[in-house]
Amino acid sequence: MMILQKEIQTFIETPAFLFTTKLDLDFNYFIKRIEQGLKHEDNQNYNTNVDSLMTPWNYFVDDKAFHNQICIPTMDIIQKRIKKTASFKIQNAWGIIQDINERTKEHNHDRCYISGVVYLNDCKQKLYFDEIDQEIVPEKGLLVIFSGSLQHYTNRNIYNKKYAMSFNYVKI
Repeated sequence: MMILQKEIQTFIETPAFLFTTKLDLDFNYFIKRIEQGLKHEDNQNYNTNVDSLMTPWNYFVDDKAFHNQICIPTMDIIQKRIKKTASFKIQNAWGIIQDINERTKEHNHDRCYISGVVYLNDCKQKLYFDEIDQEIVPEKGLLVIFSGSLQHYTNRNIYNKKYAMSFNYVKI
């Protein structure tokens, strides 16, 4: 019989953030790139917490349009509101298409300081952050930036096909 030597059950508060803004993007470009990435041999279709079609993890990391249209506005927000002197780098960036009956399982990006998602079309499939009592309704061009430690998920999609890109930053 095994005897438990120690048990700790506690709540530890940690700082968290969530920001949203609207971006003017080249939506057709990104949708086409995602559709191409789903055909890539390293796609992550149904292999992750994103229970749907997904490009390779680093699919958008070196994409100039992604950098100019999404990374720069993200870093402007973070540097003005969070860590004015900290440096960050993009770790990964991927695209998804979430169709009817598909979902994102509850998870976090704990090893990353900053996570985000940008929506390429309107869809009523909400993104939930229960820890901070927030629900996000995807809108075309909506950028959501949040603490990587925040748990988040979606319920199964009962609406229309959703196109989005997600990304993570780490401190350097």
